Amino acid sequence: MRIGFIGLGSMGAPMAMHLLRAGHELSVHDLRSSAMAPLVAAGAGPLDGVAEAARRCEVVFTSLPTPASVESVYLGPDGLVGASTSGQILVDLSTILPRLAKEVHQQAAKKGVEVLDCPVSGGTKAAREGTLALMAGGREDAFHRVEGLLRLLGQHIFYVGPSGMGSLAKLINQLFMGINNAGVLEGIALAERSGIEMDKLLAILSVGSGASVALQNRAHRIVNRDTQAGASVDIVEKDMALVLELAADLGSEVPMAARARAIYQEGKEKGLGPLDITAISDCYRKA
Repeated sequence: MRIGFIGLGSMGAPMAMHLLRAGHELSVHDLRSSAMAPLVAAGAGPLDGVAEAARRCEVVFTSLPTPASVESVYLGPDGLVGASTSGQILVDLSTILPRLAKEVHQQAAKKGVEVLDCPVSGGTKAAREGTLALMAGGREDAFHRVEGLLRLLGQHIFYVGPSGMGSLAKLINQLFMGINNAGVLEGIALAERSGIEMDKLLAILSVGSGASVALQNRAHRIVNRDTQAGASVDIVEKDMALVLELAADLGSEVPMAARARAIYQEGKEKGLGPLDITAISDCYRKA
């Protein structure tokens, strides 16, 4: 297939590479030419801009950092929706609010273009290994048309329901992730202060009722001061802010999510934004 991919960050670049290695004719675009270079060297075609992707490709994927960038890329004056034609499918892998996903879907539907909000979960390691979880919202027939492509990106593929449902599922996931990781950060810092032997404690925690994916993925990294970005403070704080917006849209209170967001916000204000959220543990150590 002729596929376009827009947004070649730490998640987008490896996902695009999986599509290229599967033999598809891939064209790529990013605001940074340095991000495009490895894919172009591997055989992808460079795109001059967003609109060109819609003119040249049957399916266009986007992996973008913020809701504002999604709105611009899709609905801007030189955006995907304006340049697309009937029968195309646009797949947004970004994390956004359901209301924006629905707005993009509605605008594209006027032109006979399908849009799936299909955010991903699993982090950069899963993106590189092709083992992500993907959760899609939109028309089910459109989902099935690109399901084979999605299976090149991840092992766990879910059709959630109409437009906005993929984004909703992702934000609920982020609520759990943000709270769980905040608890692990806090608990490990407390354990370090106590003087307990950490290897023994982590062995106990791994089989106790406090076990979690957050503990499995980050406990040893916290102890070893490994702050190389996997899920950066910037990204997690942004996602938790979206969780709070979703809760406001639904008229719901999420006090634990609000407190977790404040923890990541504090880390961001202390200059830890580009680092993995394990860096937040330093805030506790200095307390």
